[in-house]
Amino acid sequence: MKRLFLLSFACIGISSGAHAVQYMITDLGVLPGNHITSFATGVNNLGEVTGVSQESSFSKRNGFYWSSSTGMVSIGSASTTINFSQASSINASGHIAGSSIASTGFGNTNVAVKWDPISGMQVLTSMAGEESSFAWKINDSGQIAGENVVGGINQGFFWDSTMGKQRIGSLAGANGSSSVSDMNNLGEIVGGSQNSSGGTEAYIWDSVNGMRSLSAILPSSLQDFSVTDINDVGDFLGGAVVNFQARQFHYSASAGLHLIDGLSGISGNTLLNEVNNVGVAVGSHGSNAIIWDAINGTQNLNDLKVGTTNNLLDAQSISDTGFIAGSMTVGTQTHAYLATPVPEPASMIGLSALGLLVIRRRKKN
Repeated sequence: MKRLFLLSFACIGISSGAHAVQYMITDLGVLPGNHITSFATGVNNLGEVTGVSQESSFSKRNGFYWSSSTGMVSIGSASTTINFSQASSINASGHIAGSSIASTGFGNTNVAVKWDPISGMQVLTSMAGEESSFAWKINDSGQIAGENVVGGINQGFFWDSTMGKQRIGSLAGANGSSSVSDMNNLGEIVGGSQNSSGGTEAYIWDSVNGMRSLSAILPSSLQDFSVTDINDVGDFLGGAVVNFQARQFHYSASAGLHLIDGLSGISGNTLLNEVNNVGVAVGSHGSNAIIWDAINGTQNLNDLKVGTTNNLLDAQSISDTGFIAGSMTVGTQTHAYLATPVPEPASMIGLSALGLLVIRRRKKN
């Protein structure tokens, strides 16, 4: 997730309605060897990117870390015999959450891992009876949210360096199933959970209040909704049925509900992946990366790009400083990209001596 800060300038506003007009696109390439495809899964405020690079066979893939100084670097593997890993999320310190194949009491299976440029890959200690595990999100405090399978039941978990893994349960009780979509810097997790009726329901979890249904928090006009992302000020992204139509939505307690339109005249489904702490969301519509905010609505990121003629297929992550990471076509292949606002965030900060750094933290209920 992203560290929450708002930069206010007399001459430049970085707000939900004033994101950069253009983006310089950088092709991040692929890892050395026989890798041909890469895709990005996360970006932080420094423009460091994580994702996956793979060979033509899906079974041969590695998570990567990318920065402008190092280029693309493999995060390695937990196994000495099977070179397989995935990277799902990156925090402000460049630490990555993901998974790898390792030999366990259940054979060669997925294990949740964390990685950083100094210590390399570390496997998160397994719980008793854990059959497999995946780490999906890491926040700026180094807390990790993921999923594991124990006794045949898939359930979300929360990890920190003090307590290790703890399963977050379900709305149906301790033995129900649950999944994880996102976690913010407050340690709040959102996802889907089995409920007491046997259906699936969106939830929010934290270490104080435990798991709660989002039905009492989100507007009643949203039916059969799921939640894909939460930022540090409590904005939600998700999908729902509204008036018998499938829609993507953005909701915040202060601004209310926004139903997100796709790109006019372009066929395909709309999917929002992440919202930053100033209310700008990114995702895809059909085979086009999109960016959305409450003032400008949905825009095709391909109309805002410079530095490439390649098609931006999706946008998976956006930082508070405006960096965007996703996947684009390069010839017949797909490569991860970094979209850098023009001017770059550091240059924008230097343009005004009147810059004010405002730290905001939303208190837990």
